[in-house]
Amino acid sequence: MRAALLLAALVCMVSSLQPAAAPAAEGKEEAPAGMQPPAPSPEHALLAKQAGTWKATQKMMMDPTKPPQISEATEVCTLICNGLFLRSDYHMKDAQSEMHGSGLLGYDTAKKKYVGVWVDNFGTAIYPYEGTCTGNKCTYTMETTDPGGKPVTMTMVYEIIDDNHRKFAMMMPGPDGQPMTTMEIDYARQ
Repeated sequence: MRAALLLAALVCMVSSLQPAAAPAAEGKEEAPAGMQPPAPSPEHALLAKQAGTWKATQKMMMDPTKPPQISEATEVCTLICNGLFLRSDYHMKDAQSEMHGSGLLGYDTAKKKYVGVWVDNFGTAIYPYEGTCTGNKCTYTMETTDPGGKPVTMTMVYEIIDDNHRKFAMMMPGPDGQPMTTMEIDYARQ
C-alpha cells in the first residue's frame, strides 16, 4: 500500500512538471504531454537523399601487394522512425563469399553529430561510429579491434555526388602505421 501511494505521488509530481499540451485537433487523438516525437532536423535531410535501392561496385584492398577484389552488391536504404534514421541493408555475393550487412544512421541533435551502427555476417561485433558532415561529404570514425584484439581506429568518408551517385571509402592504419584505404564503394541509384 505504501509503495502504491509513493508511486502515485511520484506520477503526480512528474506530470506536474510536464508542459501543458496544446488542444487536440478535432478527430485526432492527442499524445500525452512530453511524448511528441521530434521532427526531422535539417541535418536529417542528408539521410533522406540516400533512401532508395542502389547498385554498388565494391573494391576490397586489404593487402596492398595484391590487386583489389572487385564485387557487385545491392543496398536498400529505408527511412524509418519518422525520417530520423536511415536503415541500410547491404548484400554482396561473389565467387568467394556472400556478405549481408545492416546499419542504422541518424543525426543526434544532442551530440550535434551523425551516429550509426553496423553489423554483418563477417564478424560478431557491433560497430558503432560517429562523425560530422560538411555539405554532402561526411567523415565518420569507428573504434574497433583487429583480429588479435588490438584497438584500431577506422575512418570512413562518405560522399553524395548527386541524386543518383554516392561514394564510400574506408581507411585504417596499414602495416607501416600510415592510413591505408581498404575499401571503396561506388553506388548508382537503381
